[in-house]
Amino acid sequence: MSPEQNAKAEEAIALLRAPEEEITTQLLQIQQDNSLGGYLVGLDHRIKGAGRLKEKLVDELKNDIGASIADAAEQINDAVRYTFCFGIGEYLNGYHYVRQRLESAGYEMTYSKNHWLDDPDYKGINSRWKTPDGARFEMQFHIPDSFYAKEFLTHCSYDRLRTPGTNWQERVELESYQRTVSTAVPQPYGVATVIDRKERF
Repeated sequence: MSPEQNAKAEEAIALLRAPEEEITTQLLQIQQDNSLGGYLVGLDHRIKGAGRLKEKLVDELKNDIGASIADAAEQINDAVRYTFCFGIGEYLNGYHYVRQRLESAGYEMTYSKNHWLDDPDYKGINSRWKTPDGARFEMQFHIPDSFYAKEFLTHCSYDRLRTPGTNWQERVELESYQRTVSTAVPQPYGVATVIDRKERF
């Protein structure tokens, strides 16, 4: 980035992060009120690092020639991100509880993907949301086993697979490893009833 682009990127990142306090307060209240044992995990990492956000902005600019930094920032949904964790027996009801509470507070789910059904490398539900003011954030839903697999077992392999210089042989080995780990994660009862929602803007 040029110095001018970098300055604009800093401004865009500040705007993307601005709603964090409001969202965190809302989610902490949901955590406190729920009777299903659900809890937020990884809260210390709820704000994506500036370096990674700038990488994503650069990627967006490459994919959309002529776009501005502000245009690129509009495509970033996970500058602020959270994870709710429920026990395997409470997972389905927990997902619906959190969703209902957020929607009743004026939040809108714009995207949801149920990775429990057909993703061999990763298990969980990933969703994207808008606050009542239109700010965007990401929410993942896990059981303890799937969160542990994502955070502590496959995180490094995921990063390697995302690295352009990783050769094909290593990619095959990493993908095989991720699938072995994901296959061992037990599936919550009834999770197949959670329907995907395509991106809504």
